[in-house]
Amino acid sequence: MSAEEEKKALLIVNELGQRLAKLESTHKANHPLLNQLQLLKTNLHNSKEYLSTKNHRVAFIGPVGVGKTTAICGILGLLDEKRNTLLDAASGRTTLCEVEIQRGKTNRILITPCSKAELNGYLRDFVEVLRLRHEGRAKNEDETIDLSNEVERCLRNMINLRRRHSRSLQGKKDELNPANTDEALELYKTIRDPGEFLKEIKNRLKADDRTVTEILCLDNDFPGWLKKNFSEINQGKNPSIPMPKKITIEIEKPLFGASHLEIQIVDTKGLDGNVEREDLDEKFQDSRTICIACSGFNDAPEQAILDLFKHLTESGLENQISAQALLLVLDRNEEAAEVLGEEGQVSSIDEGRSVRLSQIEDVFRNKLKMSDHQFPKLCFFNAKNETNLKASAHLLSIVEGLRRRRIQTIHEVRGAIEEIEKNREKAQAQSAFEVVFRAIHSWSQTSRKQLAEVHQIYKALVDDMANKEIYASSIRASVNREGTWFNFDFYYKLAVAARKKAVRSFGDSVSEIKSVLSNFERQPEMRATHPFIRQLLQAVDDNMEKIYEVAANKGRNVFESKLKEDELFWGKQKKEWGQGPGYKNRIAFGTDSWFRQNASSRQEQEIQTRIMADWHKFVDLIESLASKSKPVI
Repeated sequence: MSAEEEKKALLIVNELGQRLAKLESTHKANHPLLNQLQLLKTNLHNSKEYLSTKNHRVAFIGPVGVGKTTAICGILGLLDEKRNTLLDAASGRTTLCEVEIQRGKTNRILITPCSKAELNGYLRDFVEVLRLRHEGRAKNEDETIDLSNEVERCLRNMINLRRRHSRSLQGKKDELNPANTDEALELYKTIRDPGEFLKEIKNRLKADDRTVTEILCLDNDFPGWLKKNFSEINQGKNPSIPMPKKITIEIEKPLFGASHLEIQIVDTKGLDGNVEREDLDEKFQDSRTICIACSGFNDAPEQAILDLFKHLTESGLENQISAQALLLVLDRNEEAAEVLGEEGQVSSIDEGRSVRLSQIEDVFRNKLKMSDHQFPKLCFFNAKNETNLKASAHLLSIVEGLRRRRIQTIHEVRGAIEEIEKNREKAQAQSAFEVVFRAIHSWSQTSRKQLAEVHQIYKALVDDMANKEIYASSIRASVNREGTWFNFDFYYKLAVAARKKAVRSFGDSVSEIKSVLSNFERQPEMRATHPFIRQLLQAVDDNMEKIYEVAANKGRNVFESKLKEDELFWGKQKKEWGQGPGYKNRIAFGTDSWFRQNASSRQEQEIQTRIMADWHKFVDLIESLASKSKPVI
């Protein structure tokens, strides 16, 4: 698809706008037709807005240590002469924070710093880690408080209190050698008081001196410059730079060679025990973002990816999986050549990948109950041995496919307009539309009685604490921050629960109208209605997404301020740490008790009333396309 095709499509939009205005003027008394014209105008406007913006994101998502950073560097060609990555990449827990890579006017790195509160939270966690290690309780699996390796590494470098490993004669770290020392732990043992130690490391950090948030490349050796500076920022080794919350790399060239598009790469923080994360859901909900789910070859699709897709499906985002997601299977160490097929070991990498593809598709069918058209796209890639051309072309084709779909919508709107202009008054067309309208009316009469069941949304939050494989350290990090932590956010959990209840409440009704309309679209004798039906199907998806998002916002907002400001509750929850086995269950019990006391029927009714109002508005909109009510604008 070329930029020229998009320009032509945008010119067609202007022409279609004039034709729609003329039809509105001609058919002022035909309310159903006016409502249909409004539907066409909305879809036309949305497609124009989409094509007018050239920005897209490609977000890499996957388990910790799966190789997202290595894959990104391989696809973008960010490799040195030995094909080593220019960004820090190791066996796991290497990238400190979300990293964005985009085209810029110059080569540079931008740092978005952690806030003062965020930094203090990390420092307090670090002090608690050392306290538990000093007291010999760091190995208690039920209450382990180990910081992630990447965060602890960065903090230790920033305060210059590192672990020192002696080395064997072969130059390797000798983990069992008693000469190994932990400088931070030794200092803690000297100071002993956690509060005084916190003051000491804050002084060592010298946060006020860390003010540099931009580094320009003034070196002709861009690869060497990027490798050195990114590593220093990511590991906290540059004394002028604050602890990053996000790192943005700008490069003086188009990514993927797509000069007519502005594509941004996002390396997200790894999936680690919890898939209901706001930063990830936001990317799937953004129609301009391609989501690359990364998985190792032998385990593809890994359990974390299956859990993520299951969560998205339950959240009403199954269409985004098929349209915007790609499962990137990372083939390393000749794994594809060692696959066993039904007739024995495969004879080539291509054959091995083909066998693995069939196995992956079977997993989607059997474990997620997906039909073939719901599958994400799939691509194999070996970052160390393969050129980036095939993989980058694959990603670019998905972006262009999203844009091509908008061009297709414009042409479908044109087809619908032509149908109205030429054939709507013909008896055959009228008869076909009457069949569609009767089906819509029958559906709306039944669906208007549908009720939203959004009671006790907090139960999902409590159950996740007690029953899911969520790390105690993630729950503790959230408790210490009054419920707000990227990997376990109390308030986002409430939002997700409310959204999923709305999906379950209305999902069958939505599937029914879409099934009825899709069935009409397959019937040749209903050809006159096909352009209209395609626009209506798009409107159903768009409007239901708005309803689900409202449900999420209401589920969060009715509780967030009251819960966040309850100092007595959080004080009690914080004291549960260190009280022996069963920490997660105690936090779950305390949270359940709070909601039993504070989740009134009035709050639940507020959520339900708003969702039902939006549902009835949606049903009215669909029915207005067939009834003689006033136009819905």
